[in-house]
Amino acid sequence: MAVPQNYPYINIHSHYKPRIPEEVVIRNGFAKVTKEFAYNVPYNISIGIHPWFITHDSYVKTIEMDHIANLPSVMAIGEIGLDRVIKTDIKIQATIFEQQLKLAEKLQKPVIIHCVRAYSDIIPFMKKYDLIYILHDYRGNLEQTRMLLKFNSYFSFGKSLFHTNFGENLKVIPLSRFFLETDNAPCTIDQVYNQAAMIRKISVEKIKEELFYTFASVFKKQPKEN
Repeated sequence: MAVPQNYPYINIHSHYKPRIPEEVVIRNGFAKVTKEFAYNVPYNISIGIHPWFITHDSYVKTIEMDHIANLPSVMAIGEIGLDRVIKTDIKIQATIFEQQLKLAEKLQKPVIIHCVRAYSDIIPFMKKYDLIYILHDYRGNLEQTRMLLKFNSYFSFGKSLFHTNFGENLKVIPLSRFFLETDNAPCTIDQVYNQAAMIRKISVEKIKEELFYTFASVFKKQPKEN
């Protein structure tokens, strides 16, 4: 693999296009994204049915996703997952979640996970499906973190790092097992990197280097700027 002169800022999950120079972003998309859009989009995307947006026809949409999700621009399936705060029945959520995991398994693509108060519910799926799991906006406790580290999981941090309580997780997770993100927050990815560097007490350049190679390992390709 070629070693870049300057490592990019990898933003593993965002709802926006790149907002600073040297940013590599996986932009969150939806199952309604057309094949034409996904084929021609000039940046990386992830697609999936978020638990907040499950409807009566979501099962059909998971089948239709197959026609889009195998395109090169679709880097991951997500964000998908389970959320015990919303009104949608957890069993319905689990059904739609599992259908998308099956698609990810078929295509051998990582999944970006939305999980709210449901880490114990996610673990049985991790045992069943041997996939790469990226836990977006991770906010589990230290005990949950140690449990989830036993699986092929990566932990993504964003705006939560600006709140002291959530920074503790970042201190115990290996450098090779986390990503950084902006999600839908107003901050830019370089600000998140600066905060992570301060918490880990290492340089921003060291984090950029580590995340570059973690990205390459997870996605089996060298990240390219959008």
